[in-house]
Amino acid sequence: MGQYLSVVNEVIHAHRGTVDKYIGDGVMAFWGAPRPNPQHAVDACRAAWRLQERLEGLARQWQAEGKPRWRTRLGLHTGGVVVGNIGSENRMNYTLIGDAVNLASRMEGLNKHFGTCILISEGTLESAAPAVLTRPISRVVVKGKMRGVLVHELRGLAGEVSPHQRDLADATASAFALFEARDFVRAREAYQAILGSHPDDPVARWMAVRCAELDRANESGGVDTLYRMTGK
Repeated sequence: MGQYLSVVNEVIHAHRGTVDKYIGDGVMAFWGAPRPNPQHAVDACRAAWRLQERLEGLARQWQAEGKPRWRTRLGLHTGGVVVGNIGSENRMNYTLIGDAVNLASRMEGLNKHFGTCILISEGTLESAAPAVLTRPISRVVVKGKMRGVLVHELRGLAGEVSPHQRDLADATASAFALFEARDFVRAREAYQAILGSHPDDPVARWMAVRCAELDRANESGGVDTLYRMTGK
């Protein structure tokens, strides 16, 4: 655990992030404070990508030593928060609070449903583009919310993207556009085509199933394309 947390801490600090707290084997971090950083979203995305690279190397090392591999999920969201010394008269911490913090936590948990490793919100993408390569996953209503947020998977950093990665992102964007247009038959075909060249792609597999479900439901009237979470 100490080795893992050391790597996480090192990468976050290297990309101008602030480690807020350790929550078991989880880490909460933020960018843009205590020093202003206009590139906070870009730095956060770069940190997430570099962290996965470092942890993949660490996982291979552990596996060679006969230890279990460690899978890490990351969620990023950009929004307004209150940051500073928060607490009571007897105990205070430099931390942040706000709705954006809760949504970032939900983004991390969504990786379990989509089989992904790094998810970012549309707010983060708006602030970080074009420095990152992403692909749309789904509009999600997280627990405790009424409005949906478009969730994207981080697939790479600008200047490091291979044609293979770009093609997958473009194909997913095209399939998702059909899904958004409620053309579930053609959307499912598009996601199945992705599976033809990327058979292990969890996003295409999940969305192909969802398209089939919504197409059947659509026969009896309008359907809700928002994916509604009932848990964290």
